[in-house]
Amino acid sequence: MVDKEKLRKVLKVYGDKCHELRTVLGKWMQKENVADSFLEIEVPTRVFIEPTNRCNLKCTYCAHTVMGRDNISMDIEKYKQIVDCLPDGSYITVTGNGEPLLNIHIYDMLTYAIKKGFEVGVFTNGSLLTDNNSRKLLKTGVKRVQISFDTVNKKVFDKVQGGSNSFERNLYKILRFLYIARKESKSNVFITLSSVLTKEVKKYNRKSKIFW
Repeated sequence: MVDKEKLRKVLKVYGDKCHELRTVLGKWMQKENVADSFLEIEVPTRVFIEPTNRCNLKCTYCAHTVMGRDNISMDIEKYKQIVDCLPDGSYITVTGNGEPLLNIHIYDMLTYAIKKGFEVGVFTNGSLLTDNNSRKLLKTGVKRVQISFDTVNKKVFDKVQGGSNSFERNLYKILRFLYIARKESKSNVFITLSSVLTKEVKKYNRKSKIFW
């Protein structure tokens, strides 16, 4: 069921900006001088929050392999401070230079933002989507889960993304997640799969699309 109050707030934010833009266009058409202050967006349309920069994979193309920062996770109080500062209408994507599900507070983090009225999405490599974690993730009410799975070619996958023998494990977990989301939980979460089209991956891109 649609949260009417949340929808009202979001529509007001973008409705106000649309009205402002219409006013500016009208002045332009009248050849009036218009200040460019209207281009200053006070409300971010999308916010990216990195709950951790720790990762359990070593993808060959990822900046994580050359990252100079210490491997740390955000504490939940800091996360709440960030979320509390965001205005209505912001869309939060939990992602970053690490695997979000490695943060031990991740499900509480997602739940907190969603209860505050924000739309929230998660970007994960899928390796931690056990049945239990899948159910906990869906229970938070996230609107989108994007899963990184480069290719359905095992040899290429293990080389560029997963490491030895991770292809079968990750594929099984993703398929189970899809089953739990659609058949068990009856969730309407928007699920997407993404890949980095390296030269090796690109050869099997059509095959991967057909598979999914």
